[in-house]
Amino acid sequence: MRIIDSLLAFLGLAGFAGFLAIIAVYVTEPVLIVIFVACVAMTAFDFAQEIAKKRYGRG
Repeated sequence: MRIIDSLLAFLGLAGFAGFLAIIAVYVTEPVLIVIFVACVAMTAFDFAQEIAKKRYGRG
């Protein structure tokens, strides 16, 4: 995996998290914030797995 691919994937993840953070700040429902945190955590986990797969030749 090239560095630029990793950088763009990270920027996409950061953009997704930023978008959800803006919504969570303006709509301060505790359940909604928990759901947003869970979504970002699952996305980050998938991101890390994909990077590991491509880096170590498992995918």
